Amino acid sequence: MVLTVAGVSTGINTAQYAATSVIWIVIPLMLVALLLLGLLGGLVYLLARLLKILPGFTARVQYIFALISSRTADVSNKAVNPFVRLKSFGSAVSVIINKLVGLFK
Repeated sequence: MVLTVAGVSTGINTAQYAATSVIWIVIPLMLVALLLLGLLGGLVYLLARLLKILPGFTARVQYIFALISSRTADVSNKAVNPFVRLKSFGSAVSVIINKLVGLFK
């Protein structure tokens, strides 16, 4: 190789060395790519199996959270109801007083 690069005629073509070098570079890259492809295929397979199992569990979880949401709304409405009634009563009294004062002007 050194003689060929130095310009001495050895009868060996440098393209052969280039092709050999490319092969030695590409083979490890292909092995890594094959490993990653296998990993990706395994992940796709596992996700496909998970998606067959998951809807039943997610429906249960969604039902539980809807129940929690409904009960939380009920509790918060019961807690706020006295304040809303008081404010409503105050507003009604205020309107009545304003109408009475408006009549005597």
